[in-house]
Amino acid sequence: MRVLIITLFLAISSFYCSSQIDPLLQSIIEENEVHYESVGLGGSTSDQYLRYRKLVKIASDEKLLDLTKHENPTVRCYASWGLVERNF
Repeated sequence: MRVLIITLFLAISSFYCSSQIDPLLQSIIEENEVHYESVGLGGSTSDQYLRYRKLVKIASDEKLLDLTKHENPTVRCYASWGLVERNF
């Protein structure tokens, strides 16, 4: 019974994270630019960078590793940054 509960929890967690990550990735792909924390003359934080921060916060190491093989180079870059940030 315990194994069933753990398996169910992992499946639901995976689905929930995926449902959050997919729209986030779509927004990153649409912007299709790599931004760092401060951009422009005023040094403001862009929405694109905030998307990256959210991606790193919710994605597992395995998901980020998988995203390093994504067809979009911006996604690959951000996934790599996330792994480096985590000392993976």
